[in-house]
Amino acid sequence: VKPKGQVLEELVRRFGNSILDKDGALNRRRLGCIVFNDREGLKALNGIMHPRIKEEIARRIAELKKREDVPAVVIDAPLLIECGMVDMVDQVWLVYVDRGTQIARLTGRDDISVSEALNRIDSQMPTEYKKAVSDVLIDNSGDIGTTEKRVNECWANLVGCLGR
Repeated sequence: VKPKGQVLEELVRRFGNSILDKDGALNRRRLGCIVFNDREGLKALNGIMHPRIKEEIARRIAELKKREDVPAVVIDAPLLIECGMVDMVDQVWLVYVDRGTQIARLTGRDDISVSEALNRIDSQMPTEYKKAVSDVLIDNSGDIGTTEKRVNECWANLVGCLGR
């Protein structure tokens, strides 16, 4: 979505110039306001973005698999399951929070209303479904130290299984 890039031009054709900042860059907040209040808009955004994201991830994985000094590749993809990328990975790790914490963090981080936060949350696949298809679950409802400890434990276990 770089300024003057093909993907950004496609987004502007679909959603209009209002999604751009004065300098021509994508204003993610404005785009979010549009798509999280319009299911068809979200579907259109996903149709534009997801194939390109999957393609780029596949390219990078193939590149990294050629290297002997890379024991594992981590894909940080909030929509990995929704985008049908589960078959691209050996394990799915899900970092999740309870609904109340999710609402509080969204409203605080993005300075949006509870209603807007609920629109965003409800546009996503239910956490319970994602838990069912995940290999590793990391509860992120506590403080950052607790989450980091859990991630490090899981990572150590994975790397240990790889013989590293």
